Amino acid sequence: MKIYSTIILFLLPVCLFSLTSCKTRTVIKGDVIAEANDGNRKLASVQVVAVPESAAKPYVDGKKSGFDALNTEYTATIREFVDGSQKKVDEINERLNQFTGADFYYGMPPGVASAVSDGDGKFTLTLPKPGKYLLVANGSGNYWFIWVKADGRGQNITLSNANQTSGFFFQTLFAN
Repeated sequence: MKIYSTIILFLLPVCLFSLTSCKTRTVIKGDVIAEANDGNRKLASVQVVAVPESAAKPYVDGKKSGFDALNTEYTATIREFVDGSQKKVDEINERLNQFTGADFYYGMPPGVASAVSDGDGKFTLTLPKPGKYLLVANGSGNYWFIWVKADGRGQNITLSNANQTSGFFFQTLFAN
């Protein structure tokens, strides 16, 4: 009887630790889809990386300041538009459109988890601990940036044209 008590006392903390450590991990399952006129196609070989908020936020905030300055200039120029400043509006618009997903992707701090989508466009990523992460994905010239909260519950994410970076995608990136 004593042996069983000793074994139970020894195994109980191990089992509890295993359960709690598993609970803190979050599994993200996802699909990468490109929508086209002739139907959806699944994208293979898309790399998905999870960057912790502590590393991603300072990087994104630094990029945001340059975007905000240009956006402020654009807004001021639009207000003055009645004065015939079409050329300046076009110039600023061109500069704003030069902010691409690649500008944010390259130089992003390293992630703590990564995955590559398979031939069916599916990926699975395990986030190591609770917190907020920026999922950063790149494949076939497409870029995605999506904030997720890791809380131990599994999540399903779809990367598609709807949340792909283009135009003024920065609002979702900055809306952390």
